[in-house]
Amino acid sequence: MKKPSRNLLLAGFVTGIFLMSCPVWLYFLFDQGMLGFFHEWLAEPDTFAVLQKLISLSYVFLAVGAVLGTLCGVMVFRTIAADWEKFKAATKVRESEEKYRLLFSTESDAIMLFDRQTLKVVEINESGLSLYGYGREEIQKKKLSEFFAVPPSFGKGGENMDDLSGETLHLTKSGEEIPVEISTGRFVAGDKDYLCLIVKDIRQRRQLEEAVLNISNEERHRIGHDLHDGLGQELSAASLMAKALENKLRRKSLPEAEELKSLITQINNSISTTRAIAHGLAPVSIEKYGLRAALDKLLTGLEAQTGVTCDLDWPEEIAIDNPTTATHLFRIIQEAVNNAIKHSGTSLITISFERSDSPATILRISDNGKGLDPATEDGSPKGLGMKSLQYRASRLGGRVEIVSGKDQGLTVICHFQNT
Repeated sequence: MKKPSRNLLLAGFVTGIFLMSCPVWLYFLFDQGMLGFFHEWLAEPDTFAVLQKLISLSYVFLAVGAVLGTLCGVMVFRTIAADWEKFKAATKVRESEEKYRLLFSTESDAIMLFDRQTLKVVEINESGLSLYGYGREEIQKKKLSEFFAVPPSFGKGGENMDDLSGETLHLTKSGEEIPVEISTGRFVAGDKDYLCLIVKDIRQRRQLEEAVLNISNEERHRIGHDLHDGLGQELSAASLMAKALENKLRRKSLPEAEELKSLITQINNSISTTRAIAHGLAPVSIEKYGLRAALDKLLTGLEAQTGVTCDLDWPEEIAIDNPTTATHLFRIIQEAVNNAIKHSGTSLITISFERSDSPATILRISDNGKGLDPATEDGSPKGLGMKSLQYRASRLGGRVEIVSGKDQGLTVICHFQNT
């Protein structure tokens, strides 16, 4: 049933009041002699009976007016109360919208809304316009994939659209590639489905990380060279002096010569360990000899020290010429291989490079060790080493995944942009 309008209710309320007041007004007019015909009428024989009927009728007017006025009045006041509640709710909504609009417009990070059907920009804040260098009308013609240096694959039906979180490279209007960190969210407003991207410009953070990484690399090289040219040379000199003393003792046929021989063996083992540590800290010059030569040196040394077989599968069509890319990949492989040797009980490690369907290249480091137990671990190794792998992969515009199972070995998969 349709609710009566407020005007109709007000009309009913006024009518009820009027009906209630009719007897009073009639009595007042009659009492003041303003209705002369009533006086003449009173002189007629049946006047008393008629008056009784009028009095009865006035009671009816009074009762009907009271009921009608009360009902309409109650409904009017209920309508006013409901409208007041709606007004307060609408006021709260407006205040909330104003707060969110203020937050949206003043947020220092870029915030973009995309229509999940068309993948076009629906809304963007001022920080986003400043970051990408577009005007508002220009950017609303852009699709989501146009902001990525390497367009992501959303899969059939866009099921991977919510997996964009993380660090990647975005393109500005001028074509500049900028490192950004993305957080994604999804919300529905009415019949519209939106994807929200919060984009943080991490160029300054990357510069700071690069500076820290350069300092770390310089310290690695310094310590490596100090071990090789300092401690290593001193141990070699001690070994030569001990060897000369051993020969002198043997010429005199003294039994201490055998004991000295054992000491020389220990010194030579220490020399080998020192050289291995030095080469790990300061490997063969990647800029001068390339990544493959550095990996061959690293894996040969590890096989000799640990007895673990290390295989390298590197297709000829994959060339890694960028020294920065090569250095990051060397450290990723070094960290993953050392972890496998220390913790997995492996006897075989395989390092392989391969092309993927996307523009990225894939590096795999696999072992046949004990792996991770999903029942007791969350499937991802923790610690500084893993963070280092993730960081170095992100510097290459990629990511690191861990695939493992109990007694099924462990595989580190690194997707990276080979530029």
